[in-house]
Amino acid sequence: MEINGYISDRLIEEVRSSCDIVEIISDRLSLKKSGKNLKGLCPFHPEKTPSFIVSHEKQIFHCFGCGAGGNVYQFLMKSENISFVEAVLHLAERQGIPIPKNKKKIGDVEGYNERKRLYEINKLAADYFHKKLLESSEGGKGRDYLKKRGIDSNTIDRFLLGYSSPLWDHLLRYFERSGISPELLEKAGLVIAKEGREGYYDRFRDRIIFPIFNTQGMVVGFGGRIIADSNQRTPKYLNSPETPIYKKGGVLYGLNLAKEVVSKEGFVLIVEGYIDLIALYQHGIENVVSLSGTALTREQVLLLRRYTEKVITVFDADSAGRSATERGYDLLLERGMRVKVIPLPSGSDPDSFIREWGGDLFLKRIEKASSFVEYMIERIVKEGNLSSLEGQMDGVNRILPILSKIPNAVERDSYISIIGEKMGISRNALLMELRKAILHQKRRVNFSPIQKEGNKGVAERSLIQLMLIDHTNIERVKRYISIENFEDHDLCQIASVLFSLFDKDDEISLQRVIALLPEDQQKEIVARLVMDGMEYENIGKAVDDCIRAIRRRDLRCEIDTIKQQRKEAIEMGRFEEYRMLQERYIQLREEMSKSSI
Repeated sequence: MEINGYISDRLIEEVRSSCDIVEIISDRLSLKKSGKNLKGLCPFHPEKTPSFIVSHEKQIFHCFGCGAGGNVYQFLMKSENISFVEAVLHLAERQGIPIPKNKKKIGDVEGYNERKRLYEINKLAADYFHKKLLESSEGGKGRDYLKKRGIDSNTIDRFLLGYSSPLWDHLLRYFERSGISPELLEKAGLVIAKEGREGYYDRFRDRIIFPIFNTQGMVVGFGGRIIADSNQRTPKYLNSPETPIYKKGGVLYGLNLAKEVVSKEGFVLIVEGYIDLIALYQHGIENVVSLSGTALTREQVLLLRRYTEKVITVFDADSAGRSATERGYDLLLERGMRVKVIPLPSGSDPDSFIREWGGDLFLKRIEKASSFVEYMIERIVKEGNLSSLEGQMDGVNRILPILSKIPNAVERDSYISIIGEKMGISRNALLMELRKAILHQKRRVNFSPIQKEGNKGVAERSLIQLMLIDHTNIERVKRYISIENFEDHDLCQIASVLFSLFDKDDEISLQRVIALLPEDQQKEIVARLVMDGMEYENIGKAVDDCIRAIRRRDLRCEIDTIKQQRKEAIEMGRFEEYRMLQERYIQLREEMSKSSI
């Protein structure tokens, strides 16, 4: 079998078995030893208690919170939002395994090749901009600007900073000499098509260039800052548009360099700008990431969640910075993050603060960072007119919705005391209003596919589990149970794969079963059943009990049907039909009473 006539099953398995799922997942999130498995916070849903389990022995993962699971391919597909073929090709390239290609073109393979080409083009562009900054005469003003901002040569190299020519087509001509088409450059976001006429021109001109990397260290886009602020209607910062490899809300500037330090330090700093991040990094504060011209997004929070649950926001002291702090809090909190804030003096940003006061004083600010709720209380007290009833009500209405989202009752209670003292409001009145706020707070609960079923299909699930953990059970199950006996569609599909492999005397392995299942939900169910650690004192007896339960369930169902049919036959005067139904009814009741297998 081949995927769309492109990659054979043998190669798919060769690529998968060459990888260690623990190593692949550890590159993207922090895992800790837990018995014979590893455990971490799930990157696919918010949680405070780790329920994401990775098995080195079985080479699968499963989250007992949201139900996500499978092998290394399913993890890459879900975490990187790529297709199955892209996941195979990505790992094959990583492991140095050649994938022979035939002449047939496949859509997602073509998409993979295009994205791979865009990565290459972006790296070439980043190198071009970097060389332009360091070696060209016109790049001199870029070097002067960075020197004035206190950015040294080592930092310039570390972040691959660059400079774009003021000419309209300098980058365009550079790539044309290399045989790269303008259409492909436009897809990369490096050039713009002229309106109303043929031709293209460079997107970035006369700017300091900040290459933007993904977590794997590949250049996905660029940010450009004008060197001299002017009165022209030119934006100070210009970013790449969204492309097949760059989604603004899915990338955090500097995370490729910060991720290991973030895991080690246990927290991450979030700043607004490229220069802010670079200034902190240059002063030895490396667990820092920056937004790229957008408000904080859910995707970015999930990225951070892979490495830590503690965040310190360091936005500018102006009103826009304060608003950014407030907007991001809800997203961070709903994903189980603990949020602190470093308020900066009026007129300061992280870059100007650290250049004026130094890294040591900034580190002290980190140590004294206040919780977000404490920060908001201080703001409300400072900005509000708490001497009036209207001012008190306004303050309470601002702070209680925030407080209601904190799941820990003890933590909420401690803040109630602070609010009451600071605002001059009685504790009982605040508690009453808080209960109302909590009552109106919408909460989302995540269920796994299996959890959604409640108690339905327990015997079916157990039977599938028993066949997965010991393949010798398949023969006994097949003797008494057919595919039609499975009411649950997904479990029926899993049983079908197991029975089919058994009938063909084919290899029966966990990875083979996962590979043959058509739907992700079915792969997740397999991962959960294998990983849930259920132990049976007597596996043979457990198999017989499940078979017996399923057969009794089906017998009861048929008995109920016959009872209804028998009633209708009597009412319609079809006595011969009634006699036949009665014989079958007696036969089923005898089978039910024996309940043997």
